[in-house]
Amino acid sequence: MNYEAIREDERRKYREWYAANHDHIRKYKSVRRTANREVENTRKRRWYHYNTAAFRAQDLKYRQRRNDATFAGYHAEMQEFYKEARRRTEETGVQYVVDHIYPLQGKNSCGLHVPWNLQVITQAENDSKGNKEP
Repeated sequence: MNYEAIREDERRKYREWYAANHDHIRKYKSVRRTANREVENTRKRRWYHYNTAAFRAQDLKYRQRRNDATFAGYHAEMQEFYKEARRRTEETGVQYVVDHIYPLQGKNSCGLHVPWNLQVITQAENDSKGNKEP
């Protein structure tokens, strides 16, 4: 076997192992991140410092997708969701965010950035939801 064939075989084995252990890996990483929150925050800040251009490009891409999925005429109604999230955050001290019920880029469908697809939830709920559809 040549080098490329061995390398491809190793990649195949890893993909199979990862698929078989995906739930365990996600749970392990979640526990590790929670236990080492300050280390994770430092790592994220360092990544941002060295990859500011990539971060901004990613943010611009998200904003463009969101703008493409927005219907005209609903701006004021959608701003109420963001005001409500800020109000709840200030009242409780818990971070609240505006979430898309159907993600803008889901696996099987794409949601819209419209009032009936928005909800105010905690950041923790939003993180656990991920990019999943209801």
